[in-house]
Amino acid sequence: CKNSEEGNTIGLGIFDVNVVKFSNQVKVPQMGWNTIYNLKSPLFSEIKENEFMYLVHSFYAPLAENTIATTNYEHEYSTALQRDNFFGVQFHPEKSGTFGEQILKNFLNL
Repeated sequence: CKNSEEGNTIGLGIFDVNVVKFSNQVKVPQMGWNTIYNLKSPLFSEIKENEFMYLVHSFYAPLAENTIATTNYEHEYSTALQRDNFFGVQFHPEKSGTFGEQILKNFLNL
């Protein structure tokens, strides 16, 4: 992303979006299971809409042109981004059970 509010860090700029912190209206960090939907990439082959993934985070990338999956916590945000052969996911596939394992397999086969 372009930058992050976490430490006012400059990013690589692959994705034209700024990472921002959740408000104090919700528990931060978000820790636990949440659904992903609006899946728009072969990265999610054999993954159904609204499958649960495991997340631990206080910051998020807003919805953007390169959003390929969405999650809702306080509001909708990009839970995965893709531009060309660059991918970024907010969830932890290695902790997301069978569906996370499938995403890792899909990534290796892209």
